Amino acid sequence: MVGKATTIKEALTKWEEKTGEKSSEATVVKLYENLKILSLGRNNIKAFTGLDAVGDTLEELWISYNLIEKMKGVHLLKKLKVLHMSNNLVKDWGEFSKLADLPCLVDLVFVGNPLEEKHSPDGTWTEEATKRLPRLTKLDGVPVVKGDVGEDDD
Repeated sequence: MVGKATTIKEALTKWEEKTGEKSSEATVVKLYENLKILSLGRNNIKAFTGLDAVGDTLEELWISYNLIEKMKGVHLLKKLKVLHMSNNLVKDWGEFSKLADLPCLVDLVFVGNPLEEKHSPDGTWTEEATKRLPRLTKLDGVPVVKGDVGEDDD
């Protein structure tokens, strides 16, 4: 049986009841439970740190418009299916390739990263990205079409 989704407001109320503190006055509030979707866009985040607590449950991470350059720690998100991380600072294939450590990743939004911006004009972005992440079914909002091997273009 799938439970009802918990809003942030409901989660904060539960946290306040459990700790006896007011969330508005706290310097740290930790909400874990069975988090499946997390949206952290526009927060000046520089790294995938602190996500190990949700690594076994998180299925979607929306972390666009941040300052992420290195992908260290992303491998902890073992159940991640959807990663929206447009407009960050990833600039090399070595860092991008760390996404291959995510066995469930099928939907990636990566536009606006220096790596994507460098390779989109010459048309190599989609081909190279999907070669490095062969399980992707959607890249930058577009379904990935895998060509049939051995097809002639006559």
